[in-house]
Amino acid sequence: MELHSIKKYKGHTVNLYYDPDASNPRTEYDNVGTMFCWHSRYSLGDEQPEQTSDGQLFDLACIMHPSLANWQGTDEALKATVEGILADEYIMLPLYLYDHSGITMSTRPFACPWDSGQVGFICCTKAQAIYEWGKKICTKKVREQAENHLRGEVRTYDAYLRGEVLGYDIEGPHCNDSCWEFYDDDFGRDAADQCLIEAKSSIDYAVDAARERTAKLKELIRNRVPLEARNTILAEY
Repeated sequence: MELHSIKKYKGHTVNLYYDPDASNPRTEYDNVGTMFCWHSRYSLGDEQPEQTSDGQLFDLACIMHPSLANWQGTDEALKATVEGILADEYIMLPLYLYDHSGITMSTRPFACPWDSGQVGFICCTKAQAIYEWGKKICTKKVREQAENHLRGEVRTYDAYLRGEVLGYDIEGPHCNDSCWEFYDDDFGRDAADQCLIEAKSSIDYAVDAARERTAKLKELIRNRVPLEARNTILAEY
């Protein structure tokens, strides 16, 4: 495994590694949003529609208004109608891809116009957003929460695409623990920060337990508790 960094904490060593077996968060975890992506060389997101982006947007609009499939008006009027339905029924963010010595994804455009461009979009219905964060209607606050969550899903997926999913392994006198699959999260924390938070928590718990065990041992010795009984009592710590 490739080492990311090494940290010291309370007499323990925390080794952070790149996770070589990280799961694809779009297939292995539950997500609120659905990613629709078009690319000639990569299979990205959740759906890779064969039709154009306009065709996919039309299909999304038809889900909410099936009668739209029998449209008899002009193309310009159809486009306006589809845009209106999408604005009324969905919360959507664009997806941009930068492809240069690896790929990275964002909901905002990249500075380089030659190696980047829009590759799709991520969306959820307003009904989904209300279910997750609201009560009866899709308020401005509900929309903001939904958009922030969708951005978080993209950050998580981007970490997977960039190979920046991490895990940790702890070495020390009281704690020998490991945990894997830390992605950038919905709250803007990167994987390394999360690794350290979890590792320090594990070390704190082990150090506190060792301190309690030592204190209990001293108590048992003072009270001249027999060795066999001592071991039985200490086995609970």
